[in-house]
Amino acid sequence: MDQLSPEFAEEVRQSWHRFLQRTEAFRPDLHRYCRSLTGSVWEAEDLVQDTLLRAFAKLGEFANPINNPKAYLFRIAAICGLIGSAGPKWLLMSVHCPRILPIRSAKFATPLDS
Repeated sequence: MDQLSPEFAEEVRQSWHRFLQRTEAFRPDLHRYCRSLTGSVWEAEDLVQDTLLRAFAKLGEFANPINNPKAYLFRIAAICGLIGSAGPKWLLMSVHCPRILPIRSAKFATPLDS
């Protein structure tokens, strides 16, 4: 595989920073929600970062705009939290989260379920 050009890497870096700026307002609520899923401040931060990375990575796959970005982030966190609770910690980072679908779980209720 050819190396990625520094220009391309810079474009991706700039896009990532713009994404973080646009999602910053949701981060405190997302962190609280992730803490409720994990029970740990540190694991919650890991889940927040994983959620943001997955959300950023998936943006290019959507033809339609994401009308409710907060709900989108919470849904990704819920799905990744369920995957993470089902196995070893490395599973959370290695498994591709499935499409965003409604989940019905008493243990992991999401804001969309209320």
